Amino acid sequence: MRLVTKLKDFHCQAFHGIYPEELEKGGPFIVNIEVTQKFQNQDTLNQLNQLVNYELLLAFTKEQMAIPRPLIETVAQAILEKIKKQFNHLFQIKVEIIKVNPMQQFDHANVAVELIQDF
Repeated sequence: MRLVTKLKDFHCQAFHGIYPEELEKGGPFIVNIEVTQKFQNQDTLNQLNQLVNYELLLAFTKEQMAIPRPLIETVAQAILEKIKKQFNHLFQIKVEIIKVNPMQQFDHANVAVELIQDF
């Protein structure tokens, strides 16, 4: 069986980008994470230490979003690596970072990257 733990629609203000305005003013971002875990039996579902802890997903996300980087791809990679090191028996990790209306150049459109690692 597989269990999917999700962090959905985490909104934050961050300073990622390559343009001076992005670095100075920052901008809104949305982060979504899905961690798919393999497990053998129902007993696993009753043991928090055997499951992906969504509080840690949130902590990793806050920590990495607070570090300014030129590219959101590298932010996604940093979050993914923290998850991979923390949890066992993973099947897949997906990290999506959405940059909301970047520099108002895209007529209210968002841009996003999604990094996926299968195990």
